[in-house]
Amino acid sequence: MILPLALRDAARFAGRWNTLWTSHWTVSLPQALIIAGLSWLIALACFLGLVLWTAAISKGWAQSQNAAFESLKLSLLYNGPTALRGAVLALLVLLLIDARDAALHRASILRSFTVPTRPRWSWRSPEGPPARCRASPCSAGRNWMPSTSG
Repeated sequence: MILPLALRDAARFAGRWNTLWTSHWTVSLPQALIIAGLSWLIALACFLGLVLWTAAISKGWAQSQNAAFESLKLSLLYNGPTALRGAVLALLVLLLIDARDAALHRASILRSFTVPTRPRWSWRSPEGPPARCRASPCSAGRNWMPSTSG
């Protein structure tokens, strides 16, 4: 989990990060595959190193060299899917972080626009509509505000 987050932060600060949430899948797919592959390989190397270390401690380095490849093969078959699952989950976390960043960025853009709370004029206002609307042919025969006096 640390490696994908570190790669994302380094790429963001370098200006090379393609946001997984908003960019097209053809743009973000190579980036996602590289991150998932690297995190899978690093996790697998940690698993295999742990297996080799425990075999060397329990049997000694001289005896464990004979069975090292067999134990590595079994460990790869057993721990490989677990490491891949962790890489996929790390990629999903990156996707969620990018979605949150995109939503925050969109909200900040929307907050920068001010929407008037009430219109500048109304058809019922005493000053009436703007001059361009008063001079239009559709309002030529219309009495704008009938007088209330007798």
